[in-house]
Amino acid sequence: MKLHSTVLFPGVLFSLLVLPLSAQTARKNTPTDSQILGQVQKTFHDDHAFAGSSIMPSVNHGVVTLTGNVRSEAEKTLASSELSNVDGVKTVLNNLSIVDHTFHPPAAPAVAPGPTGPKVVTLPQGSAIPIRLTDEISTKEAKAGDAFHAIAATNITFGGYTLARAGTPVTGRIVEAKPAGRLSGSAELTIELVSMKLSSPNGQAPEEVAILTQQLSSKGAGRGPNTAAKAGGGAAVGAIVGGLAGGGTGASIGAASGGALGLGTNFLTHGKEIDLKSEQLLQFRTAAPLDVTISLVNGHQVLPSASNGPAFQSPSAAVFPQAPSVPHNP
Repeated sequence: MKLHSTVLFPGVLFSLLVLPLSAQTARKNTPTDSQILGQVQKTFHDDHAFAGSSIMPSVNHGVVTLTGNVRSEAEKTLASSELSNVDGVKTVLNNLSIVDHTFHPPAAPAVAPGPTGPKVVTLPQGSAIPIRLTDEISTKEAKAGDAFHAIAATNITFGGYTLARAGTPVTGRIVEAKPAGRLSGSAELTIELVSMKLSSPNGQAPEEVAILTQQLSSKGAGRGPNTAAKAGGGAAVGAIVGGLAGGGTGASIGAASGGALGLGTNFLTHGKEIDLKSEQLLQFRTAAPLDVTISLVNGHQVLPSASNGPAFQSPSAAVFPQAPSVPHNP
């Protein structure tokens, strides 16, 4: 019995000595939180995939928590997978935020589109309508009720809109035409405008639009006074007359008072008849408001078709003082 006790004692003693040594070795091989943190930081620093990101790790009993910003979902997933090879990491709490660092220019402010479709613009009474004759009018042949033709001498505008472009066809009417007589002598002429051929806002063919203008009148030379004039219907309108023989700028005749045509001897044949040549300039004024329909796209006017007629060259300011476009001028 004594010998048996002696044999067992060394084995028990060996066991008591080996177990504490193994536990101590295990504790020495497990990295501390500080060591784990150092390895985690080195991993992110060495991997260029994380360049430009701001990742802030922390470690508590082997549990790594990640906070900060990365640029994509893929980069966030990679951060967790990279730490799986770091010794001592038990788990990873990934609280990284995804921030898009791509430059995005500021969006342009939204602009509400303007109206699209037809719009009625009213040209007020008394607005100027300058024309250039395309027919000759002579009291020797003209009769009351006859039509004559002309074109708009300039653009006619109002409120920022172009209602008719230069060259727009215009139709007039002879109200009174009296040839010079041997006894009474004086020739008389009264004219007015009755319509304009305006472009349709829906793209269809131009249509005749009725207009009402104040009349222009004149009395030629006779045995009595040489320059008698009257305003038809009592309207007081002025007139601008210029000679454009062959398309060139003619001499200044000057505007007459009231509604007279203001004709001088340059426009009288045989010293008596009133003779208005083709390409002569006259200015009428509207006797009533004129409604014109225009077309808008997003608030901007679609301009009416341009005339195919000859370009108009404005005479001197004394003859034709208006600008290329004639706005309302009561």
